Amino acid sequence: ESNKSGPHKNLQKNNIAYYRENIKNTNVITPSLIESIQIGHRPPALIMSEIDALFLINSLLSINLDSIESLYQYPDLGVSLYEKEEGKKELSVAIIRRIITDLSLTTTHPYPICIIRDIDQCSLSAMNALLKTLEEIPEGYIIIGTASSSESLLETIRSRAIIVSLNTSSHLLDDEYRMKIDQYISGDPTTLLVALFHEKKLSNEQALALMQYYFQQAKSSMS
Repeated sequence: ESNKSGPHKNLQKNNIAYYRENIKNTNVITPSLIESIQIGHRPPALIMSEIDALFLINSLLSINLDSIESLYQYPDLGVSLYEKEEGKKELSVAIIRRIITDLSLTTTHPYPICIIRDIDQCSLSAMNALLKTLEEIPEGYIIIGTASSSESLLETIRSRAIIVSLNTSSHLLDDEYRMKIDQYISGDPTTLLVALFHEKKLSNEQALALMQYYFQQAKSSMS
């Protein structure tokens, strides 16, 4: 069996159908996905909302970043963020070439993660330059693309990646939910978290957003 310090198991080619079936059916970041990565498996490229990318990173690295931009403050985490150049509307081919070069380097980080922010906003030339890397991810690396909508993704990207979750961000939680969660975590006996599930009819996305906010706040309170 493999572990974090052992050889990585790159499942991009063998198990893309497995990942697509199991993740697509739930449309969330499941504990089994996190555990799979923790024991050394490497999934195909993952596309998700930005808040879910942050949730996955925090879970894997046992940290509590509050935004994607926070990654710039921690260059030693092994997480690289690539985004549009200032003033540009699209991810350029130059950025993609830099990603390809960086992924060719040997890494000693247990979870070397490449985040491509707004992957749905690549220029056509950048998209074409990225395809082979998505199809054959360098050993050990995890590629995460963030996007605001699945409709804006090219089919060539869809076929090489797994859409884990999109549009499940915390804006789905109104102030009442946030206040009750914060009161529950702070030990207010008059507030029961479980009441949120009984009093309100939550959609699957709202329930996911609620639980993610709860875990992030709970972890923050313990740090």
